[in-house]
Amino acid sequence: MDEIKAPAVAGPLKRATFAFDHWEYLVPDGEDYRLCATREYWLARNTERLRDGATIRVHSADHRVQFDVMVIHINQATNPITLELVFRPILPVNLLLPTPPVQRPARFEARELPGASGGFGVLDLHTGCHLRENPMRRADANELAASLQKAADAGEAEALAGLFATTVKDTQLSRRARGRPRKPARGAEAAAASLAAQGAGAEA
Repeated sequence: MDEIKAPAVAGPLKRATFAFDHWEYLVPDGEDYRLCATREYWLARNTERLRDGATIRVHSADHRVQFDVMVIHINQATNPITLELVFRPILPVNLLLPTPPVQRPARFEARELPGASGGFGVLDLHTGCHLRENPMRRADANELAASLQKAADAGEAEALAGLFATTVKDTQLSRRARGRPRKPARGAEAAAASLAAQGAGAEA
């Protein structure tokens, strides 16, 4: 008779590496888990703890529904905060989750400086250049990026307002021009006067 072997058992568990943040979230009892599959749900709180590449494992209150909220990108310099998310179903495997709408891209954002041991700077995404070489704290970098982004948004809004005002003015002038008879050029006026004078002399 063959010897019955004991089933294999799991070895000791080890923590994931700290290259990217991994969070766990348990949906409160009585709350719809589908609320967690919206950008607004996560923007209400905890945004200061989120980083690019972070993952939030969401469990429904009974653990029968589970999915990952993957933080692709977050920029706290914008208003509202830019938060690009992707939802990945786990349980059940055919769980349907929405795709959040795309947000307007920003120009400035806080980025960790390479080789700065956790120091941050502000990156201009239009030029690809860091605005300061000296590293800052993340909070200071976010504050600077927010100020620059606000100024950039105000400049764009002012430029658009100026363009709109110019367009409206041109449209009004065009409508006025179409509403009254066209004035002949000076050369045409002189020619008409000369012909009129010639006609009067012939009659005399």
